[in-house]
Amino acid sequence: MKQNRIFAYILLKNNINPKNMFFDKKRQCYCVINGESWWRYYIKSNILGISKKEMLYRGYSYEKQILEKLFRLHFDKVNNTIKLVQLHK
Repeated sequence: MKQNRIFAYILLKNNINPKNMFFDKKRQCYCVINGESWWRYYIKSNILGISKKEMLYRGYSYEKQILEKLFRLHFDKVNNTIKLVQLHK
């Protein structure tokens, strides 16, 4: 299955419109902005990244920080997605 179709399938499973998908040449990934979160699918490594901005309190002030969760996609012999495994818990 082509990389953009895999990402579109994941987006549809999560009720996100894949029409807004674009290719980021600098990072070599497909991207979608969904509200405050970014969904990225890195094509060379089969990693899905979901990132969003959060306000964290650091004792005396609030800071904006980007938090990203990374997932590795595993496929079977017919290229069907079997499971997502979270990297860096």
